[in-house]
Amino acid sequence: GPSLPAGLDLTHTHTGRAATLRLLRRDPFAGERPRWVRARAFRYRYSTFTELRETGAWWVRREVGLLVAPQDLHAMRRAR
Repeated sequence: GPSLPAGLDLTHTHTGRAATLRLLRRDPFAGERPRWVRARAFRYRYSTFTELRETGAWWVRREVGLLVAPQDLHAMRRAR
């Protein structure tokens, strides 16, 4: 199954830092820090012409696993 990248620190992954938010089209946290975080892995492929025509989606994704179950970031920060 999928594995967590070495050295990934979930307490800093979604802190709302500008460098992280620039990777996204919009701020999914509305300026707030999230309380919970999880990491999922997906396998992507190009859509077929029929799928593209029917859905407008260029990509089709399929979840291949949960890397990290939901974690309470507040509790993780307190435990440090």
